[in-house]
Amino acid sequence: MSANQNTELKRIRQSVERRGINSIFHYTYVENLPSIFRHRGIFSRRERHRLKIVPVVDDLQRWGSKGRAAEMDEYVACSLEPPYGMLEPDLQMGHKLALCDINAKLIYSLGTLFCPAWSSHRKFDLTYLQNHATAKDFDDMFPNPFSSEPKFFGAEILVKGKVPLSEIKQIYFVDKESRNQAVEQCTRVIDEVGKIGVIIYFVIRPEVFKRPPNHYLKRSRFPH
Repeated sequence: MSANQNTELKRIRQSVERRGINSIFHYTYVENLPSIFRHRGIFSRRERHRLKIVPVVDDLQRWGSKGRAAEMDEYVACSLEPPYGMLEPDLQMGHKLALCDINAKLIYSLGTLFCPAWSSHRKFDLTYLQNHATAKDFDDMFPNPFSSEPKFFGAEILVKGKVPLSEIKQIYFVDKESRNQAVEQCTRVIDEVGKIGVIIYFVIRPEVFKRPPNHYLKRSRFPH
């Protein structure tokens, strides 16, 4: 890491701490949790391919198109708040979802990118995001120097390579059925591979899967 990179990461960390941001979020299907526990992390598509990890349920729609998914294959898409616009349709289709509450320190890890709105937006190709990855670019995602809430719908944090299992603090579920399935399947994995060395709480929190009533009043849609 160069001196300039180290300085920039320190500035991003100062911004994260000043804003009181403690978590970022990534959602997946309950069926994918055993693989996440077995391999000790959430991996980018490129890393999954390299390690021959095959998810039970793939999520190409997260990037909006196959082309954008291929372009962003080195990154794990996370968000500054639960991605309500994706959670709600998936729940309506009957999918069992798991929302991972992840340590915010990955925001200031080397290689992380900041996307002001949905990464499927035509403006935010990989080159654009790589050229806008400074502390100033991170700060520009917010309405003021102290807010922890982004200006636009769908603001994303793109973590390079992997979200280690050790950085997942809690996993939220919408109901007891989803949690019980996750507990059963992940316990089976731990019995097979041995202790995973971390404590992750499985919590039923249906409220985090629904956008707050004032959500639309606090955000705007990124201009096309």
